[in-house]
Amino acid sequence: MKVLAEACGRVELLGNHTDYNSGLVLALGWPERITVSATPRPDGILRVFSERFAAEASGPLAKFRPFDGELAWANAAFGVAALARRRGLGGPGADLVIGGDLPAGAGLASSAAVAVAVAQALGELDGWTLPVRELAELCREAETDFSGVPCGLLDPLCCGLGRPGEILLLDFRTATHERLPLPAGWTFTVHSSAGAHELACSAYATRRQECEEAARRLGVATLRAVSAEAEFATLPELLRRRVQHIYGENARVLEGVSILRAGGRSAADAAQFGALLNASHESSRSNFENSTPALDVLARRLRAEPGVQGARLTGGGFGGSVLALRA
Repeated sequence: MKVLAEACGRVELLGNHTDYNSGLVLALGWPERITVSATPRPDGILRVFSERFAAEASGPLAKFRPFDGELAWANAAFGVAALARRRGLGGPGADLVIGGDLPAGAGLASSAAVAVAVAQALGELDGWTLPVRELAELCREAETDFSGVPCGLLDPLCCGLGRPGEILLLDFRTATHERLPLPAGWTFTVHSSAGAHELACSAYATRRQECEEAARRLGVATLRAVSAEAEFATLPELLRRRVQHIYGENARVLEGVSILRAGGRSAADAAQFGALLNASHESSRSNFENSTPALDVLARRLRAEPGVQGARLTGGGFGGSVLALRA
């Protein structure tokens, strides 16, 4: 028996670092994908071959410990399989081949796509299914526990729900989503900054801790509860800027949704959405400080190109890619 599964990449349009703050995100399923083929084996061993890295990792699921160094790419797959087994979902073992054309390190959620595709393949192989949100929770836990990334649900949820040509509005407070059509004549392109995007080796965890500390000082469960700038005006400067970014991103998502629901038919609509992208990037640069000089230069160059309405970093930042809206 052999099964095949795939998961798309994720492009965050607006809503930077808002997912773990119970906020709002506009995201687009990216057409490049991760594919996984799986065949069963009876000995409790998981063997994973990566076409991208031309490398293989194997080991017993019952005693799995995260890989270091050159085999760290396998942690997402092993983490999903190990967690599924611990929850009574997994089978006795499997051989996996991971392929696809979604690039790694570009801020397009390649590791989450691997986790989602592996979970889907193992579920079909071993006869179990999970609702999309529960599957995303499993994949998020695998990345946190086995890859060392304290990420939110955005990436695995979008990789599981995303469809080319549709924009997802994700509300992480209500655990709901809405599908919005991509306006006719709009094209989003993604451009690498040539800076590797490695959340586990970046300040991602620090930013999350800062958001949690700000919420604690404000007496709210998460920063989604902040409803006015006056509420955080007296925070220490660094925390105030972090909250300003999250507060502004949620507001920009709502503005973007209004444009999309109206159809985004006019040139003014595209220009207005592009302005939201520009404002988002500037907030990432100055308030959240998750941009880099290379990302800033690339965003400015893209904005100067004919037909580009706006540009911003996409994903966690600290390297990776810049998104541009062309219309």
